[in-house]
This record gives sequence, C-alpha cells and structure tokens, in this order.
Amino acid sequence: MDDIPIDNLQKVIAAVETLTKQKNAPVTKGDVEDLLKKDGYTDNTDSNLRKCSVNSPSLYHPDDKTPRRRYGDEGRDYDRLFWQNGGTYRLYDPGNDGKWETYRNAEGKVVLRRVDEACERQVEFESAVKKASESTSAERKKRLSEAKKIPESRTATTTVYQRNPDVVAEVLSRANGFCEACRNEAPFIKRSNGLPYLEVHHRIRLADGGEDTIENTTAVCPNCHRQAHFG
Repeated sequence: MDDIPIDNLQKVIAAVETLTKQKNAPVTKGDVEDLLKKDGYTDNTDSNLRKCSVNSPSLYHPDDKTPRRRYGDEGRDYDRLFWQNGGTYRLYDPGNDGKWETYRNAEGKVVLRRVDEACERQVEFESAVKKASESTSAERKKRLSEAKKIPESRTATTTVYQRNPDVVAEVLSRANGFCEACRNEAPFIKRSNGLPYLEVHHRIRLADGGEDTIENTTAVCPNCHRQAHFG
C-alpha cells in the first residue's frame, strides 16, 4: 500500500479499487479496514467510505460543511465510490449509477437524489443561459439574427407513475389553501374547479423509491415547489 496517497479519503478509495479488482465484487467496511490496518491506518473507515460515496447519506463535504453537490456540480475529487444497500462499496460508475446531487426541499432540509435525464437537460440549459448572459447584448442579438426560429426537438423516454388521487386530495385538504412550506395563501383560485391552486410535492421522489403517501407529500405554492427542485 506504499503507493496510496497519505490523505485518508484517498486511502479508502485506493483500498476499494484494489479489493474490488481482487474480489471482482463490492467490498465491505471490514474488507477495507483489514487491508488498511496493515499500514497502521487508524481513522474512522465507515465515515471515510461514506464521505467518498457519491450517493451516501453524508450530505456535506467534510472539510467545509457545504452541500456535497448541486445542479451542474460534478462533486469533488473524492466522490469516487458508490454505496450499495447492505453496506457494500464499489467504484462509482457515472454511466450506470447516474449523477447524484443534494438539494433543499420544501421544508428547507438538504436531501440527496439521483438526477434524471430531465434534470440534466435543465442543468445544461441553465449553464447555456449563464454563458449567454456573459455576452454583450450586441453579441446575443447577432446570434439571434442567425438562429433558427423553430427549435429542434428531441425524443426522450420518460417513466410515468400512476399516482394515487386520494393522496393528492387529502394533502390539498390538509393544507386548506395555504402553502405548507412558506405558509402563505395559495397564489390564485383555479378557474376549472374554484379551489386554491397548490402543487403536491413528494419529499422523496417516486423515482428515488419514495412512497406515494400523505406522509411523503406536501402541498406547496408554485414558488416553493420550484425552490424545492432548483433552490
């Protein structure tokens, strides 16, 4: 293990890489500990493995306590492992494991989620908008004069969940016309049914295994709903 960097986070990454090649399978904390202790390693292995896992419940970077990653942020150098159910670890494979990020939900809590294709397209678009905003107005107008007026389209496969209407109705009833995040009154009355307009948000996304239950949902105004996804 002489070739492993001194930094303990890099040590556990190198250990997982070595062991998974040897075993051709994910490894446990015990496997990593047994290998590292041969060189006098005494740090908290469980904590370090989670800190290095792109999808672990460790939501903050250990050095400055900031969220691990946000939209458009690929994470830091030590986001190299993937934590699996059952407590095993392997090297992170973005192609198969997807991208992971933290975000602040409607209740203000920092939550971990996998970024789906729609989110990635939104990230790319927001990045392009930021780049465009750095141009001068004259430069943008020149590009606009040469741009296609009808945008190109792309076909994407989307998984649609059959949501329970009773969950939506019950959560809206519970909110009683007030956003459950900011506590402000619904912004307007829906013309179609005369009810206050609120949107039902899943705290843990259905795509991430969240339940379609009243415990996992909250009624929020459009502003708070956008903040939950993009704030």
